[in-house]
Amino acid sequence: MERKIKDHEYIVIQGWMISRLNLTGAELILYALIYGYRPDGSFIDWGTADDDFRAWMSGYGYNFEFEDIDYYLSNLKTKGLIKVTEDGVAIAKTSEDLEK
Repeated sequence: MERKIKDHEYIVIQGWMISRLNLTGAELILYALIYGYRPDGSFIDWGTADDDFRAWMSGYGYNFEFEDIDYYLSNLKTKGLIKVTEDGVAIAKTSEDLEK
């Protein structure tokens, strides 16, 4: 059964994600989702966020499979914006990280 977004759930797209990272579309939503899990420096288990990303993208009319999500994760990793460990933990850079 497909996960549905609940009324109280939200993601935040901050201006620097667009202006400084030049993200758009699915990459922007995926990055914002990952970032939203860790603004305090924590991290997310990608196994959990995978369903969340699909649920958010379905709201935009996309039906994403694992391979589609992996494609966007790979793009974000290649750009150096996230790190995904062998355990499937995703960590996003913050605006403060960009200052370093």
